[in-house]
Amino acid sequence: MKGLFFGVIVSFIGIATVLPAQTTISANEVLAQIDRQEPLVFSNVTITGDLDFTLLSKTYRGGSYGIRGGQVKEFFTKVLQPVRFTNCQFTGDIKTTRETRSERLVSEFFTAFDAQLAFENCQFAGKVSFERLTFYQGVSIRECTFAKPLVFQKVHFAQEPDFFNNTYEQGLTNKDTNWPPPPPVTTPASEDSGVTLILKNPTLKAIKISFGKTVWNLSPLGSSSLLTTVGQEIYVLNSQQKRERLLVTVTKSLDGQAINVADH
Repeated sequence: MKGLFFGVIVSFIGIATVLPAQTTISANEVLAQIDRQEPLVFSNVTITGDLDFTLLSKTYRGGSYGIRGGQVKEFFTKVLQPVRFTNCQFTGDIKTTRETRSERLVSEFFTAFDAQLAFENCQFAGKVSFERLTFYQGVSIRECTFAKPLVFQKVHFAQEPDFFNNTYEQGLTNKDTNWPPPPPVTTPASEDSGVTLILKNPTLKAIKISFGKTVWNLSPLGSSSLLTTVGQEIYVLNSQQKRERLLVTVTKSLDGQAINVADH
């Protein structure tokens, strides 16, 4: 399975609401705080119940279409502010879609993340599903443990997702998204299968690279993490997005190494 490109550094602007240590709150309380549209940092929190982002108070109308014997109307909610979870435990599922039926009418609810969403060193007891949505400002999942499946299905990533050193005990699904399939499942028994590179661009201009079928810009004076597998070829592209030169063929000895893209 090909690797997945990562490079988002998640930042949060504004005054964040930080919850006290060793706090237990319900998923509904999390939604209530998101409804207030403040930048939020949840730290050392146990979150009980299912966290269903479609239950945010404000909904927006989407499209509608006919089906045999009825009609479907679409609605969506928006997460408008950055939300970060650090050292948190989730006892229930995380959901981004739901459906209700009333006689001939089917209502479908979806979620759009207009701001950055980040999980760091969190534990998830339930299923985590991101389906039929767009991440407009990036998603970061680092050093988290998932007891049940983590699912990305029909998801558009406006920025490259940032996944690092996660454990997927029942697997990770990446289906019908605009990114390559994710790297092999990272568990204590299979940690050696991946190779992590740091790609650095010290120049004042963006540098285009290709990774599998993905074309991506390395930002000026920036760096990005790449979790991939041995044998993966990474190319630098010219202004016509043609391969200009081979940057590197990944080997196990490169694991953890920083590569200056401009020097290779």
